[in-house]
Parts: sequence; structure tokens; C-alpha cells
Amino acid sequence: TPQVVGMWPRSWTGIEPLPAAAKQARAATEPARLGPIGLLEQMVHGVDPSPTDVARIVEAPLDATGLGDEAISAAYGEGVLSGCRPDEIAAILSEIARVLRPGGRCAFHELTLAYTATPQTASVLAGVGLRPLTIDAWRDACHAAGLVPSGETRGPIIDGTTAEEIADGGAGAALTRVKALTRDREAMSLARSATAAVRSAKDQLDAVVVMAERPLIAGLRAPSAQ
Repeated sequence: TPQVVGMWPRSWTGIEPLPAAAKQARAATEPARLGPIGLLEQMVHGVDPSPTDVARIVEAPLDATGLGDEAISAAYGEGVLSGCRPDEIAAILSEIARVLRPGGRCAFHELTLAYTATPQTASVLAGVGLRPLTIDAWRDACHAAGLVPSGETRGPIIDGTTAEEIADGGAGAALTRVKALTRDREAMSLARSATAAVRSAKDQLDAVVVMAERPLIAGLRAPSAQ
């Protein structure tokens, strides 16, 4: 979240389903930074927006954000979908497609199964709440939600960075994101198990940033060769 604010967007909204994690996110982003455009408006027009007008955290399910149709121009997710079931992934991506304006873009940083991945590895990961897809499956999920995949960037899992970030974000989804705020031993154990599983299977996993956009014309699909 601080990295997003540090890019100085004109305005942004973070969605967090758990009260404790939402409180932590608010503390990390307030007071909001207006950025160059906001500062210019303040000087020229005397606009003095409050932090919640520029940056806000909404406590809501990821598949039912409460945002209006076509309300945003871009969306980004970090290690959320890798811990979701297929039906949950479909619901979240459909919500992204709904709130994006035509031509709006989204990206999500997740785990993906490498070409060398075995069914046994997928089963072990599922046991700790991680369900990474193949690149083709990520693309298919975007298409099914009405989004057009525009590319992806993939790379190896690196100890202490991607593995921990995605395992913490994905395993049990919101449960493990608040492990630092709670003494819930089950949550902490799950987070540790997920991180260990990712590290042990890192030769069969990659990190990937999948990019997609809502088409200007509904129903438009990317070329099959892409």
C-alpha cells in the first residue's frame, strides 16, 4: 500500500475484507499524499481535499467492493488470487471487470505453476491454501471475466521476497495477512507452512504479473496466439 501511495495517484481506493488489516492499511497511508496533480489543484483552485477524498481504504469483500460500475481506471492485486478457489478467482476478476472503465487496466502479482510442476506439488500447495494456476489458466480466467489479457512478466521465486509475500498474501487469503496483528496460532502456523511449501517447491513455481484490460468494445477477445 505505501508503494501505491508513493506513486502519487490522483486518487485511489484500497479494498480490504478484514477490519484489523483495514485498520493497518489506513495507518500506513494517512495522511494521504496528494501528488503533483492534487497539489496543483490545491494551489490553483484552493481545493483542500481531506485524506479520505484522495486515498481511502474500504472494508469490503474482494468480490463485492461496493464501488460503482466503471468507477476506476486501474486495479492492482498482490498475492491474493493464488490463495483462492477457481470460483473465488472468477468472482473477483468479474468484480474487477465491472468496476473498471472501458479501456481500464489491471495487473495482479501471483504464483504460477512452471512447466515442470507435478500434480503432487499442486496437491501439497493446495494443502496449505495455495492454488496457483498455469499461465494459460490465468489468461483463461481473465477472458471468462470479460477482461482481455495484454501480457505477463514471470520470473523465479526468490527466498525472502516473492515467496514470503505471496505465501502470506495467498494462504488463507485475508487470514494470514493479519498474522502480525493477532496471536492466532492457527493463522501463524498456516502462514509458516505456506511459506515453507513455496520455498520447497520453488523449482516448480514462478512469480508472475498478469496484465489485462477491459475492452472498449464488450466481448472483444485478444488474438488466440497472444
